[in-house]
Amino acid sequence: MKSIPFAALALALLLCTAALLPAQAIYCSYFNKHGNHNWKDEFVQTSPTCTTNGVMYIECMECGEPGIRVMDKLAHIYGDWRVKRKPTDCELGLRGRTCQVCGYEQIEEVWPAGTVRKGTQDTNAIRSLQELLVRGGYLTAVNGVYDEKTENAVRAVQREAGFNVNGIAWPQTIEYLQGKVGTSAGAEPEATPVATPVPQATQAPAAPDAGYAIPDGAQQAHCIYVEVDAGVMAVVYCPTHQMLLDNCEMMLSFAQTDALKTEALRMYRMMWESELAIQYQNWAAQAAAEEDKGMVMSHQAMFTSYLSMQESTWKRMYGADNVRVQEQVIAALMQQCADVCMMSAPLE
Repeated sequence: MKSIPFAALALALLLCTAALLPAQAIYCSYFNKHGNHNWKDEFVQTSPTCTTNGVMYIECMECGEPGIRVMDKLAHIYGDWRVKRKPTDCELGLRGRTCQVCGYEQIEEVWPAGTVRKGTQDTNAIRSLQELLVRGGYLTAVNGVYDEKTENAVRAVQREAGFNVNGIAWPQTIEYLQGKVGTSAGAEPEATPVATPVPQATQAPAAPDAGYAIPDGAQQAHCIYVEVDAGVMAVVYCPTHQMLLDNCEMMLSFAQTDALKTEALRMYRMMWESELAIQYQNWAAQAAAEEDKGMVMSHQAMFTSYLSMQESTWKRMYGADNVRVQEQVIAALMQQCADVCMMSAPLE
C-alpha cells in the first residue's frame, strides 16, 4: 500500500476544518486571530421580561456573521408589602408583595418587635436582656453580645416558664423575665468598659463573658483588636468610630416603617463610606514614600472591588431590595474602618 504524501494529508485536514466553520469565519481576520468574532449589538429581537430572557440580534463587525445574544431577565416590579400573618409574642409573622407585571409573590418572615436573638445588632437591647438574666440568676455577666451563654440562659428561662425552648428571646420570654425579676434595678450597666464586638454580619468573634478592662490609652486615637478570651478577638473602637456607631444606631432606632428603615440604612451606609474614605486619606498622608502611598491606594481599590462583588452575591442570596444586603455592606464597612484605623496607628 502506497503512503499518502504529507502535503496531501495536510491539505485534506485543512479542508475538513474549514468545512466545520461558518463561511464568514474562514476569511474573518478577527476570528482567525482571537478565536471568535468581533460582535456588536444590532437590534432587540425579543425584549426581556421579569419571567423570560430576551434575545438581541448581533453581527460581527469584521465579516458580517450574524448571531444572537441572550438578554437577562428584568427585575420584578413589586407593589407595597402586605401582612399575610401578623407576628405574635412568640412566633414569626409573614408579609408578601406581588410583582405588578407577572404576579410573582415574594414572601418574607417578620420578627415581632422587641425580639432579641443571634444576629441582633442593637447592643443596648442585648445588654438590657442580659441584665434581666443576671438579676434572675440565669447569667453571670453582661457583655452586649448574644453569645452561646446568653442563648443557653434564655433556654433555661423558657424551660422554666413552659415555653417553646429555642433560645430566642421573644417578647413573651422577656415579659416573663420582667415579671419575675422586676425592671427597676440597675438602670446603668457595669461601669467597667467592655470591648465592642464587630457586627454579627462580619462573623466577628464574641466578646468576653465578663467586662474587659481596656488597657491604658487603648481608645485615645485608634481602633484596636484585643484578645478577650483564648484565641478570641474583638474590636475596641476609637472614640470617633464609637460616636459614629452610636449615632447611626440611634438614627436606625427611630425608623418605625420599612421605608424609614431603608432610608436610615442608606444614610448609615453613606456615613461609614465617608468615614472609610477619610481613614484611607489619613493613612496615605502619613506615608513617607510614594510607593507606600501607592500601597494604600491599591489597598483601597482592592477593598472597593471586593465589597462590590460581595454586594452582588448578597443581592442574589437575599434579593436586591432586601434590607439584609445593606446591613451586610454596612457591617463590612465598619470592619474595614476599624482595620484601616488600626493599620495607620504605627505611622503616627
